[in-house]
Amino acid sequence: MGSGKRFLPWITLIVLFIGFQAAFIALDNRPSAPRTAEEFIKAYYAMDPAMSDMVCKQLLADGAGDPTARFLYDVSNEAKALGHNLNYMRSQMMTFHASLVSEAENSAVIHITGTRKRCIHPVFTFLARLFFIGDTFAVDKTLNLVKEDGQWRVCNNLFTPIDVDDIYGHAI
Repeated sequence: MGSGKRFLPWITLIVLFIGFQAAFIALDNRPSAPRTAEEFIKAYYAMDPAMSDMVCKQLLADGAGDPTARFLYDVSNEAKALGHNLNYMRSQMMTFHASLVSEAENSAVIHITGTRKRCIHPVFTFLARLFFIGDTFAVDKTLNLVKEDGQWRVCNNLFTPIDVDDIYGHAI
C-alpha cells in the first residue's frame, strides 16, 4: 500500500498537465479576426475555393454571384493565356505576420505581411524553401473583417479586378 501512495503525486501531476493542455488547445482554437485573416490569405494565394466561406454576405449579395468563383475563373483564364493551368498561379505562404490594427465588437482591421513562393506542387515548394531556390514574393495586405453569425468574415473585395501584380508578384 505504501508504494501506491508514492506514485499518487506523479499521477496527479500528469492528469493536471493533460487537463491544462486540453484547455490551452481549446482556447487557442477559438475563432478570432487575426486567425480568420490568416486562413483567408492562405486560401486566397492557394486559389482555394474554400475562401468563399470566409467572405462576408455583403460581397456575396452584390448580384454578380460568388466573387471567389469569378476570381478563380478569371485567374484560370489568365493562366491559360500564359499556357498554364490554375496550379501555376498558386502560392504558399512562407512567412506570415498578422497584426491587429483596430478591433470593435463586430469589426476588425488586420494588417498582414509576409512572404510567399509559387506552389505548383507542395513538394516543389518544400524543396525550393529547403535549397533557397525560386522567387520569393512580398505580401502586404490590410483586411477589413466583420462578425456575422458569430464568425469573422473578410469584407474586402480582393477579387475584382484581378490585381495582376498581386498574383504574379514582384520578387524580393
